[in-house]
Amino acid sequence: MGNTVISNIRWVGRYIKNHMFQGATILIYHRVAELPSDWQLMSVTPQHFGEHLDVLRKKFYPMSLQQLHRAAQKGKIPKGAVAVTFDDGYADNLYNAKPLLEKYDVPASFYVTCGCLDQEQEFWWDDLDRMLLQPQSLPQTLTLTVEGIEHSWKVDVPSNPSPSTEIVPPKFSKIQEEGKLGRKELYRSLHSLLRPLPEEKRRPLLDEIAKWSGSNRKGRVTHASLTTNELEQLGKGGLVEIGAHTVTHPVLSSLSLSEQRDEILQSKEGLEEKLNRPILSFAYPYGERSDYSVQTPELVKQLGFSYACSNYSGIVRRGVDPFQLPRVSTRDWNGEEFSRRISTWFPV
Repeated sequence: MGNTVISNIRWVGRYIKNHMFQGATILIYHRVAELPSDWQLMSVTPQHFGEHLDVLRKKFYPMSLQQLHRAAQKGKIPKGAVAVTFDDGYADNLYNAKPLLEKYDVPASFYVTCGCLDQEQEFWWDDLDRMLLQPQSLPQTLTLTVEGIEHSWKVDVPSNPSPSTEIVPPKFSKIQEEGKLGRKELYRSLHSLLRPLPEEKRRPLLDEIAKWSGSNRKGRVTHASLTTNELEQLGKGGLVEIGAHTVTHPVLSSLSLSEQRDEILQSKEGLEEKLNRPILSFAYPYGERSDYSVQTPELVKQLGFSYACSNYSGIVRRGVDPFQLPRVSTRDWNGEEFSRRISTWFPV
């Protein structure tokens, strides 16, 4: 009797391990590039990205997001399944990421903000970085009117700091006690104000900040978004899926459903026109649960997408909402650290 009970327990344990907890991980990247500074931790160097892909190819089961979606719907996710995704649409996705994906034969989905194609300006968060965090002198006071409310900041920055100079005092120091902000604190404050704004309201504020800081709005080559021609090149070959990421990268929950519909549908139709193929996949800008409304996933489904990615951590299992697929953020880890971390993300 005792041996039978033990045998049954072991069988149940194996079943749970092999079936009930089987799941997959979707990785989210943004950039593959060597940058002098990356305060938002959006970039992975080409060397480290290659090491990540080597780990995936040797230890896990890389598959396309479309394959993973179908496997999850059937409840037949392969052990160690991983999908790679990229958000936003930086030009280095073509020049640095795609060659490495081809080298290691790892498929990936790229979610492109179609309104930023062919633009000389940077993504707005990079624009803000360039104007505030680079080594040029800044005036001591900035005043902006945002949504009818006047905001004023006193700025304490070194005059023409060198690129190696630490441009923000550690934590909350005497400077902040005196009501002044370092550059990174100023960036954080402005970022939080600009993030929920629609593009037509954010753009003139960025123009004001550019004038105040003595910067122009022309973007850096190192932070360029894709051109239409580069998008076409990126989409060639069987390893790459192109997905939609709205037109202007808004916080969707700050928009009405009608405005959300326009952003989502126009991004789908715009990419389909440029690539002459169906666009079946979508990723929510920013992607936390608060960044889109309760109705948004159903709207995405109604507009003809097959699945959509969020940006909060979780495991893809059978029964997961295909229009709220969780993803895990990556950082510029070397291969050993990446291997250690990804191993902790799997349920088995």
